[in-house]
Amino acid sequence: AFGEHGARTHGDVLWDEVLHVPMVLFGPGIPAGIRDGEGRHHIDVVPTIAEWLDYDLVDGTLPGHSMFAPPPPGRRVYHTMKSGRNALALRVAGKKYIYWGRRRPMMVFDTIADPFELRNIAHELPEGERRAVEAELVRWRHSVELAYEEARALATERQSVTSSS
Repeated sequence: AFGEHGARTHGDVLWDEVLHVPMVLFGPGIPAGIRDGEGRHHIDVVPTIAEWLDYDLVDGTLPGHSMFAPPPPGRRVYHTMKSGRNALALRVAGKKYIYWGRRRPMMVFDTIADPFELRNIAHELPEGERRAVEAELVRWRHSVELAYEEARALATERQSVTSSS
């Protein structure tokens, strides 16, 4: 971030100048000159590389989708601030919703017409849509927190079994 939205850091920022990370794929079998402006996520990297290397996953599935194919319609990409503070974002169908918890009103941007996120269109949307997105983001964060708790408990259990063996 270079001050576009008042920030000069990239730690706790939900603006695209920080979230938008370009990815360049280069190698045998990768078509040259393809540009994909679709919303992708870090979880798409491993399925992309696995497809490129023609690897088959046995007895499991990977989250994410190969970047060699279009993302599924209506794909939802979630973001959170690194510190875990109450700022969350959802990107879906050309819109980006930023939820600041109860500290400030939700912001919404049409990232196709306004890629620099300069015009907040939240006031143009029905309140029901904003509330539904807020509820979805809170549920998503809760599911992530539960997944981390389960992973920590499993790691502790494995460590306990190994140290007692």
